[in-house]
Amino acid sequence: YGHPLTRGLLAFWPLWEGGGIGARDIVTGDRLLSFTDMVQGSTSGWSGGRAGGTGLIMDGVNDNLQGTITVGLSASLTLSMWAQIKVLPSAVKVFFNSEYSANVYVGLGVHSLNQWLMTLYDGTNNPYILGPTAVANKWTHVVGVRNVPTDTIFLYVDGVIRGSTNDTTTSTPV
Repeated sequence: YGHPLTRGLLAFWPLWEGGGIGARDIVTGDRLLSFTDMVQGSTSGWSGGRAGGTGLIMDGVNDNLQGTITVGLSASLTLSMWAQIKVLPSAVKVFFNSEYSANVYVGLGVHSLNQWLMTLYDGTNNPYILGPTAVANKWTHVVGVRNVPTDTIFLYVDGVIRGSTNDTTTSTPV
């Protein structure tokens, strides 16, 4: 641990494992990113990554990445992922979801309209941003930013800001 890529990061899961049902972050080594409903060798599981490393194939139906980061919704944060969707989902699909507590989360995914999505939820309020249409079989870099001092959330797709909106969340989980 102490990898140069982790400087200033709270967690980083590069998916270097190449197998199994989870990945450890390289900041502390103890935060597990677990893969739910993924069956290796079916329509989901480990595969080649964008830059020649390893990545995950997700079926677009019920596969999910679940991680826990204990900063609470009072903190500014940035979520980033590379994604290549083989089959576009028919319902809202949050691929990366960091749950702070029951029903309080921030996530990146694809909306049922097949647009990239950044969403927050505090148990009551659910600000979100829809970006451009996701394209099947195309690697895409998706970044969601939450700026607490300005009460704003942003969505970037392939390095271009695709939208922002007022952050209406108010809850701060314990």
